[in-house]
Amino acid sequence: MTTVLTAFVVCLAASLIQGVPHGSKPGLRIFGGEDADIQDYPYQAALFRDDELVCQGSIVAPSYVLTAGHCFYDVEGNPAEGNYSLRVGSSQLSAGQVVAISEVIFNEPYQTLLNDLALLKLESPLEYGPSVQAVRLPEKDRELRSDEPAVATGWGSTIVYPEASEQLQQVELNVVLYADCKSKYGVLLGKKSFCAQYAPGGKGICAYDSGAPLVANGTLIGVGEISLECGNFVGLPGGAFANVALYSDWIASVSGL
Repeated sequence: MTTVLTAFVVCLAASLIQGVPHGSKPGLRIFGGEDADIQDYPYQAALFRDDELVCQGSIVAPSYVLTAGHCFYDVEGNPAEGNYSLRVGSSQLSAGQVVAISEVIFNEPYQTLLNDLALLKLESPLEYGPSVQAVRLPEKDRELRSDEPAVATGWGSTIVYPEASEQLQQVELNVVLYADCKSKYGVLLGKKSFCAQYAPGGKGICAYDSGAPLVANGTLIGVGEISLECGNFVGLPGGAFANVALYSDWIASVSGL
């Protein structure tokens, strides 16, 4: 891949997954998803910058939410200025509890979607209830299985008209291991990442779904990083995810879990 093409793909990928506006249509969401109830996914969080949805997140402890690191950067890799906050506890994007963030802790300095995780420390601990709970984290030695079924959730949109969905969405995907996915995503896929897809096509994470949780049997196995082609229509898997198990030591060192 040439340097020019690589730069173009990186910028395109970041713009699509973070939801840089390309138009406006009502009712769009995680591509091919279905309406979801927050009580089935009480760990789900939405990340806002200046009251605009930018990413998703997962509650991992009363004072911590896990998301993608690039949510805090623009498509050129520069820090994105603005006021960040979280919203939890509701299936509706515009409802629920607004939570202030006191600190953003990156796994590593931003490196074009590599080691692309961040923990958000909250100003005050969350009060758990039926709609607000932490997701279970994987053991550090947990290995992914090819075609392992999992569910991604979020308020993301489609590739054509990136507009956040008001209603929480869910989509069932199957794991695609790093070795099988690398040929599709090339330089964008780090060694601590993997893919997930709906094999017939037409389903996957999309714009605004950075940081989206991918959960298998109640365990957070992935954090949404990128989707170059929402819905897997032309051969690209329906999204790349950070392999959470490979970050277990870092998560524990920051959060005390």
